[in-house]
Amino acid sequence: MGYVILIALAVVFYRIGEHEYQSGWGLGGASVLLSFAGSYFLPLFGMIAANILLYIGITVYNIVSKRPPGSSSGF
Repeated sequence: MGYVILIALAVVFYRIGEHEYQSGWGLGGASVLLSFAGSYFLPLFGMIAANILLYIGITVYNIVSKRPPGSSSGF
């Protein structure tokens, strides 16, 4: 079950990266790495919590850089 969640979260972040930054590989890869790191501490909850933190980080980055959503400049 953990691998299904890992793949689903990676696909979600890939699509976010593809839409927001014109390349989804960076966010998809970050999601996979953070999922493995989070699952090291807590098997399922850590994986989800790490991806929630990634999403919050992306949101803070977009607010601080004052980029409008969907603009092509970014990562």
